[in-house]
Amino acid sequence: MEQKTSSFQLFWISVGLILPTAVVGIPNFVVTQAGQMGWVSIIVAGTIIGLVNYIFLTLGCKFSDKGVIEDVQNIFGPILGRIITIPYIFAITITNLYLLYQSTGDIEVIMPRTPLSFFWIGMMILLVLLSYKGIEVIGRVSAVAIFILLIGFIIITGSIFTNQGIDFDNLKPFVFNFKGIFAGSIYPARLFLYHSIIVIQLKDFFSNQKRAIKAVNIANLINQLAITTLIVVFIGLLGVDLIKIIQYPFYILSTLTLRGVEVIMFIIWVLGNVLKMSIFHFVSLKLIRDWFGIRDYRKIIIPFSILILGLTLYGTQMPVPELQIKYAIIGFLTVISLPTVFLVSIGYWMSLKIGKK
Repeated sequence: MEQKTSSFQLFWISVGLILPTAVVGIPNFVVTQAGQMGWVSIIVAGTIIGLVNYIFLTLGCKFSDKGVIEDVQNIFGPILGRIITIPYIFAITITNLYLLYQSTGDIEVIMPRTPLSFFWIGMMILLVLLSYKGIEVIGRVSAVAIFILLIGFIIITGSIFTNQGIDFDNLKPFVFNFKGIFAGSIYPARLFLYHSIIVIQLKDFFSNQKRAIKAVNIANLINQLAITTLIVVFIGLLGVDLIKIIQYPFYILSTLTLRGVEVIMFIIWVLGNVLKMSIFHFVSLKLIRDWFGIRDYRKIIIPFSILILGLTLYGTQMPVPELQIKYAIIGFLTVISLPTVFLVSIGYWMSLKIGKK
């Protein structure tokens, strides 16, 4: 029986693609670039990329209910279509490595005595199991796990707000430095673009295309609201100068208000990131299957997972500063992801226009 994903499940998948990473990595970056107006960078990134996502998903769903690899080959031809999708597959595969590698810093802060290699192996086993079960199971688990994650963030943020209070003077002056706001929006834009580069790969699993697109748009707004609220709380409590030098402000603030929060944070973080990585893992396998014409993606789960795990373990021998990793991600956004989305969108639009004549 063919697997399908409901709009309800897709909503939670879309929230989970952004929120777990955003609350960890975004505040420090946007505040460093935009200062007190860092929260505006989130709105700018979410709105602009949300529009790009809507256009791309709408055109893709109107074109066909097949996978993107098949669509691109139908539009540009089998040879050129394969060439166009190579950097796209490469970017998503590299993101798998980044997500697994990024967990190093988070675990070292939350549970410093945890053996990292043991943690990675455990995470990869979970990814293999979820990928093997397929997108329908991933969607069901996401609906539960991401809901728990979101509620956990609300409770912890609410506790921080009520116990510590906010100094609104830290949010002043309200000076719109457009250059700083734009610079601060580039990194979060990469996260918001996940709705294009990942969700579009699942359109052949949509049970209802119109509802699916609506679910993704609502998830975009929820992510904007959650991240913007967190940044405002962070600035109001800590001030801009302190946030610039704190890599994990959410964790540090929560430890000041709740006892035993390390365990809570660990569980919430693991729930969110396992689901996020499982979606990337599944989509990567699906892309490789479609590109090579493999009948069953399950045949390549084990070798692909071993490759990702091996490269991650090897990469830890050459530590790279977090800021350089973020700039590399921005490079993928501007050089690979966005150009590919624009190119395929133009292909969709022209094919649909020609088809109407």
